[in-house]
Amino acid sequence: MVGLLGTMILSYSAAQLSLGSTDPLVTQQQSVPLWLLSIAGALVIAWPRAERRADEPAAPRWEGLAVIGIVALAILLRVPEIDRVPYALQGDETKYALGGRLVIDGKLFRPFTTFTDGHWVMYFSVNALFMRVFGQTVEAIRLHSAVIGVLSVLATYGLVRQLWGQRAALIAAALLATFHYHIHYSRTAINAIYDALFVALVFGWLWRGWLTGRRVPWLMAAVAIGLTQFFYVGGRLIVLEVIVLGLFWLIREPRQLRKRALDIGLSIGVFATIAMPVVYFIQKYPNDYMTRLNQSGIFQSGWLAAEAQRRGVGAIEILWDQVRLSVLLFTQGPDRVFYQGQSLLTPIMSVLAGLSLVYLITRIREGPSFWTWATLTMILLFGSVLVIGPLAASQRLLGITPVLYAAIAVFIDRLLGRFERVWRKPRMWNAIGAVAVSGLMLVDAQYYFAGYVGTQVINSRDIEWSMQIGQYLHQIEERSDPAQWQVICDSAPYLYCEHTNIRFLAPQLSGSARTTPGPLESKDLSPPPGVGLIVIVSPQRLDDVRTVLERYPAAIQGDHYGVHGALLFISLEIPPPSQ
Repeated sequence: MVGLLGTMILSYSAAQLSLGSTDPLVTQQQSVPLWLLSIAGALVIAWPRAERRADEPAAPRWEGLAVIGIVALAILLRVPEIDRVPYALQGDETKYALGGRLVIDGKLFRPFTTFTDGHWVMYFSVNALFMRVFGQTVEAIRLHSAVIGVLSVLATYGLVRQLWGQRAALIAAALLATFHYHIHYSRTAINAIYDALFVALVFGWLWRGWLTGRRVPWLMAAVAIGLTQFFYVGGRLIVLEVIVLGLFWLIREPRQLRKRALDIGLSIGVFATIAMPVVYFIQKYPNDYMTRLNQSGIFQSGWLAAEAQRRGVGAIEILWDQVRLSVLLFTQGPDRVFYQGQSLLTPIMSVLAGLSLVYLITRIREGPSFWTWATLTMILLFGSVLVIGPLAASQRLLGITPVLYAAIAVFIDRLLGRFERVWRKPRMWNAIGAVAVSGLMLVDAQYYFAGYVGTQVINSRDIEWSMQIGQYLHQIEERSDPAQWQVICDSAPYLYCEHTNIRFLAPQLSGSARTTPGPLESKDLSPPPGVGLIVIVSPQRLDDVRTVLERYPAAIQGDHYGVHGALLFISLEIPPPSQ
């Protein structure tokens, strides 16, 4: 414990060193290595000197092949055409990608601080790593999420395998691999998908430590919990979920918990070492740490009191409405933002989820059942009920996906087991189960690829024109010298050059572009000498198109349409004199 206290001090010092210096080299060559050294030291101190491996039967070869097949399917549903599926490139995706670009450019170099929307620079650094390897493209930033999504499928298999056995684990992993809600966020470049991975990873290690009595799983759980604090805000809730599970163990199995006291204490020390930079940051910038919670929480933002006064009702009635809307999210879907109009569960999966939760609540005194119910309840409460606009909060519930589909898998597994005991034909029921699960997988995947992807949903009106402008300017960057062009965007009524999609897709031309409010008749559109001009006009400003054509009769006009046939913008190119 003395040694772990020393590693905590080293970790705290690393954060203090990084935040106190404006020199990137201090972070890169001193504070980050010091933090990593403190983590390595904590693990060396806490690592068991001799520990007997648990006597576990080796998994049959067919099970390994089945897991490989499920992972391959998860990759197949998440990676191909990831730049075009989903079609809508959300502003938040490119906003976070621009944060990664700042890391690459050396302008954002402190991993132990927050940046855009209160997200940790650690996340932007991982995003930057993918962009360094695969290029600063839509594929690269979305591939980051796809990798995390696939890993969460594998982690869910490991978690369920320990708690409920082989067949339930394979069913859970297979269903999660094709879960439309999980697929969508595995293809969307925002960091909410980390919750799905960390929930499965943290509790998989915790339960392994509890069931086997070995220390190493506890330490791995501590590492995972520590790392969660640097990614999506839902990672903070995992700490509370762990505490609730610990209280359950304390009440139900106090003797067993006392036997694990040393392992738990050492694990807490490892976790504290990893998370110590967060502690330092909270001390220095508490409001920055609470950015997202202060913006979206119904208590922190003052929304609950204001809404009660506006509607003239009590807080209890408003909270009940929040619960009702949160449940509707699963059957009706979010009304805006990232996954508009798509219910989180298909009708058949809604029924199975309800039956599964009823089955598990009858066994609530068992640890795995209690953990499932407690985790689902806490994620729903803090991720939806207690936030403003539950029907817009689908991304905040991604931590639910491995737990909910694990519950469904357990119900299906136990149902098949009951049939096997009654009719005593296990092979037949295994075959029936495989066909039924395959049908559920097909329905879920089809809901996404035929429903959402097939209809090319556009979540907000700024998404498509900004994508098209960014792609159009990117093509110009590829075929000519960007320094030869000046770009002007007509801002009325909603078109502007500073949109994050444009800045990410066309970094060179958008950097020097300017937005000029119309009408353009009285504006000076003259570019610098020897430079060509590109004027981008919204369809609502056709008078501005005529103005440009009158001044530059040789301008090349291009009409740019969206996937649903709407005219998005008009481009007018006046080539440089040399051309």
